[in-house]
Amino acid sequence: MCFAPPCDYAKRTDILVCLPPDATRNGPDGPHSGNPTVRERKGQPEILGWVYERDAGVAGRIAPNGGRGRGFGFTGGHEHWNWGHPMFLKSVLNGIVWTAGAEVPESGVVVPTPTLDELLGYLSAPAPQDWTPQRREQIQKQLDNWKTASAP
Repeated sequence: MCFAPPCDYAKRTDILVCLPPDATRNGPDGPHSGNPTVRERKGQPEILGWVYERDAGVAGRIAPNGGRGRGFGFTGGHEHWNWGHPMFLKSVLNGIVWTAGAEVPESGVVVPTPTLDELLGYLSAPAPQDWTPQRREQIQKQLDNWKTASAP
């Protein structure tokens, strides 16, 4: 992740960081794939989720939380099925609540994790073009694994 200046890194808190496998950085150059900068970062962690809190009065903005502005960013929204991961969903909801200036519950925002049929219903089209019974079974297994791994 590249943060454009001016980014006051003291005001940014990284909340999700991972070390991607080197193989993910070997793709050809393209708008949605690798590039020389990506390949140079092999073995280095990447920031996938962060929060940022601005000082009061920046750029004349007034916010309900005493004039400060809050922001939450993450990089996981491109894969629709991620919304079926309980901890992914909780992290995003916690970020939204925090950004709004509300108190995030100690155990985080708790909502039911959507089922596969609910996730399909959220799509604007009936189902992805590559949808087959095998693909449905594959996604269902992934959702089941995520739910089991996230259970207390």
